[in-house]
Amino acid sequence: MNGLLELIGILTSDFIAREYEEEPVKILVTAQDLNVFIDDGFIELTKGSEQVVPRWIARKLAAKNQAKIVNDDISRDMLSQLVFNEDRYRNQLRFEKLKGYFYHRMKDTLVKNVEEYGRSPDIKRLQEVSELVRIINDSMLSLTRLRTRKIVSLTMTPGYPADIVENLSEEEKILFNALKTILDIYYRRFIGVETIG
Repeated sequence: MNGLLELIGILTSDFIAREYEEEPVKILVTAQDLNVFIDDGFIELTKGSEQVVPRWIARKLAAKNQAKIVNDDISRDMLSQLVFNEDRYRNQLRFEKLKGYFYHRMKDTLVKNVEEYGRSPDIKRLQEVSELVRIINDSMLSLTRLRTRKIVSLTMTPGYPADIVENLSEEEKILFNALKTILDIYYRRFIGVETIG
């Protein structure tokens, strides 16, 4: 049984990663006259313009220095504020709003910092980046633990307000729905009672 749940988890993770790459991202075009083919046609990108394209296209353009991704990183200060607020309301079913695929964006921020660490020849900069990576990692772990506890509690809460779920990241919404479904099946099929909420 655990193997089946693990397989579902792997497939869900792959699905989330694919959806993350399709998430719309704002870019600032830095190259002259580009045509980018998407879904049902193409868009013309003019130097200096801002456009919204799927993340995977934005990454390819950024890798070729043809565009810059605008405001996609999550700063250490923003993360610290989130952890502080979640900890302050740890015993309440209240969530700070996390937009889109927050955890994937955080992971990208962490990877970018680790890559910078590997490229930096300056010892002082290496120490700064190393400390930043440690802080981000610790904050992510704290944030994830705080929010996961509340998500599990939310699955057991009948009649929860719908706007609570709207404050979850896309990854958390999938976790919430998966847990809710498993608990629903458990209550109906194994215990023989109606669902909890």
